[in-house]
Amino acid sequence: MSCACVRFRTSERCRHTRAYRFEIQVLFCPVLLQQDQDGFCSFGTCQTEAVDPAEEPVVFSVACPKPTAWPAILGCMGGFLILAFLRLGLAAWLPLTPDEAYYWWWSQHLQAGYLDHPPMVALWIRLGTLLCGSTPLGIRLCGVLASFLASLALWRAGQIWLRVGPGAQAAWLLNATLMFGLGMCLMTPDTPQMFFAALLLWCLAEILRRESTYSVWWWGGAGLCLGGGMESKYTFLLLAVGLGGYVLQSGQWRRVGPWLAAGIAGVSCGPTLWWNALHRWAGFLKQGRRLGHWAPAHALHYLGELLAGQIGLLTPVVGFCVVLGCWQARRKMPLLLWLVLPGAGVFLAHALYAGRVQANWPCVLYPALAMAGALPGRFFRTAVATGLFMGLIVSVQALFHCLPLNAHHDPALRLMAGWDGLARQAETEARAAGAEALVIEDYGLAAIISFYARQHPQALPVVGTDPRWGYLTGLRKVTVRQAAELSEARGALKIGGRHLIRRVLLYSQKRQGDVRDYVLASCGNTLGWQISP
Repeated sequence: MSCACVRFRTSERCRHTRAYRFEIQVLFCPVLLQQDQDGFCSFGTCQTEAVDPAEEPVVFSVACPKPTAWPAILGCMGGFLILAFLRLGLAAWLPLTPDEAYYWWWSQHLQAGYLDHPPMVALWIRLGTLLCGSTPLGIRLCGVLASFLASLALWRAGQIWLRVGPGAQAAWLLNATLMFGLGMCLMTPDTPQMFFAALLLWCLAEILRRESTYSVWWWGGAGLCLGGGMESKYTFLLLAVGLGGYVLQSGQWRRVGPWLAAGIAGVSCGPTLWWNALHRWAGFLKQGRRLGHWAPAHALHYLGELLAGQIGLLTPVVGFCVVLGCWQARRKMPLLLWLVLPGAGVFLAHALYAGRVQANWPCVLYPALAMAGALPGRFFRTAVATGLFMGLIVSVQALFHCLPLNAHHDPALRLMAGWDGLARQAETEARAAGAEALVIEDYGLAAIISFYARQHPQALPVVGTDPRWGYLTGLRKVTVRQAAELSEARGALKIGGRHLIRRVLLYSQKRQGDVRDYVLASCGNTLGWQISP
């Protein structure tokens, strides 16, 4: 082994990464500087008394992480636990939304795929209801637990990529967004999707950190995250496209790891592919029809809706940090841009040419955006404080309806209030009119009414006429001779030749007022799928 001499010249603390940076001079030792698995450097000793003064030293700049303080670790974990317990209380207290009731019916008919989304949300609901029953808490339990685990995963990814301080900042920025902070209290396909996106960032951080034989195992983990994400929602494919572009650009495709990840992801998506193949690719065609629309005349309107929705769900200050971080990521962390840009481009193009982009669609990008938002290191406290405060205001309004907002301006009131009372009232009026069943066309309304109607003794059967019910195995197709059809009254009342039984009101006890107007009308010889009992 060659002799070597090591000299420390300077020691300073980096302003951005909060790590200590040492400049080291090494004289003739190609194997002297080594790095262990934790990122710390170890050095040998010089066995030679004399060193040639004419020899030109090799200068290295090594960033050694600041020793992690246990109070900071315990403080962050305590903060994430407190947020998880608050979400647990919200999940148990808030009533179900129609979409959540619809996904609950999926969990009662487990299968490899569904018309609207892949099956991951149904699996999570089934697991939660096995533990806590078919209650709001049971339906949302896995999402609340996943929010805590996703925060830890993003924290660890930030520790590796951004060092200790900014790593915790990335996790806190994600929790400060309304989409993650409150959205993880509900159970929709976005819930497992954001969880797997955070896990994917952790796996990618470990891959870039190690660059050794161990990275193959992390590539396998990345493949599982890609498969789990695409089994949650089809938009997760956008992250896969961005990662594929980075692999091709960086030359990683020459290694076995990316191919292993692609194979595992493909196998993980097998159930959804198999179900779609059996049903003539119904799920893919349904999502693909969104791209077939052409509405450039409303481009500015839809683009404004998209930007306003993201400002609201990210919260304004967090969104400002994200914009600054994405600008810096082009030099510091190009992988983040590769993950974000394909999705951002697709959503912008959809808003400009195809139609409306729902505000929750870009949430698959939120963990990566939170990581980018931690790069500047500025406005962090303001962003987290304002985001958590906005989340608190929305939560209090959802629970107690303190502000006298109508259903149009209060999403919690519009989506959660009064469903149990509406189910009882509709059933009573339908039974008094001699109806054999309650027929509902809207799938969300049918799901929430049937969820609460099954709890009533001797409840009338609920029959759904939306074709998507036909894709659930186990539902019986029936023809109802004498039924009462429940539908929302929109504008002028038009019921054709049917006989109006009466108007039924969705009523909020906490607000002591009407939320929405429904119509109950008689109909006969109606064909549909019996949902309950």
